[in-house]
Amino acid sequence: MPAPPRAAVVGLGAAFFITTAVVLVPAFMMSGYVGQIADREGVRQAAIDTIAAARLAGLEADALGEPVPLPVSTPDLDSPLWLLPVTGEATAYDGRDVPLHRQPRTLLTHIGSLRPSQDRQTPPSLAVAEFEDVAAEAEIADLVGSTRGLGVPVAFADGTVWLLRDTTPLRVLRPFLTRDQLARVERTDDLQPFRLREAER
Repeated sequence: MPAPPRAAVVGLGAAFFITTAVVLVPAFMMSGYVGQIADREGVRQAAIDTIAAARLAGLEADALGEPVPLPVSTPDLDSPLWLLPVTGEATAYDGRDVPLHRQPRTLLTHIGSLRPSQDRQTPPSLAVAEFEDVAAEAEIADLVGSTRGLGVPVAFADGTVWLLRDTTPLRVLRPFLTRDQLARVERTDDLQPFRLREAER
């Protein structure tokens, strides 16, 4: 089974990276989970590689608008880890088919989730409405499932991927999901306090 492309491949030349991404992205997205990644940096890097490969392969509409399986398999997690697109009015995936590179850079586009769907199939997305239907004090783990300290990967329109604590309040995350609320928040100010780093154990 082919491994997902790594960020280090960029050093070999953009043409090689793009060619590799085009070949490998569909394969590892559809073939399940590879490797045993049980640390925070591994989870973060898997999310970065997945997003970067799909973006550079020009697959935003076909790949990034659908649930993306992260190549993560670890006994610390109860179920597979997916990157789910955020959907709803004024989100990156609101039906207007605007490429990610034309979206506001700090717009949050994907959130890692362990949440199983009712029919045990791949959960399709995280709708903005789901953030409104929870208690005011709800945390991100209440919506997407707890990663038991590994961190919840969140991806932004500029390709940045952060790991957030399971205890990140949904009220803090909510303004980053839609274009109309971004003006009143700053990624470094509002989300930085909830960011995990590999050294934190």
